[in-house]
Amino acid sequence: MEITLDGFLRTVLLALAGVAMALLAYLLWQLVGLVRRINGLVDANRGKVDDTLGALPGAIKSAEEAMTGIKAVADGAEGVIGSVKGITDKAADMVGNVDRVVTGAASRAGGTAGNIIEIAKTVAEVFRYFKGLFKKKDDDGTEQG
Repeated sequence: MEITLDGFLRTVLLALAGVAMALLAYLLWQLVGLVRRINGLVDANRGKVDDTLGALPGAIKSAEEAMTGIKAVADGAEGVIGSVKGITDKAADMVGNVDRVVTGAASRAGGTAGNIIEIAKTVAEVFRYFKGLFKKKDDDGTEQG
């Protein structure tokens, strides 16, 4: 008996094909077992699944009502935010007005302070003048106070 390369390769390919068929059969067997177990779990929990599916429309309705409530609250919050913005704008205007008043008063006070100093100096000079009028002069021409 003579073994050729062609015959050897055909034999190896035939053996590999047999192994592949065996593995595919084993995987198919495992897949069928898995499907049976899943069917068993679904059948065992059929009542719970049906109850869940029956409660689903109610849950969706509750979620819609909650979203409507949230939207109403959000709309109210937008109104509050708008009111707060209006209040802060008015407060900013008031602060600007107070700033202008204080700045004007400070500038006027600065001018007034300079005037007060000048007035005080003038009053002091007038006072010295009148004081000088009422001092007695000695015989040597010096004043006594």
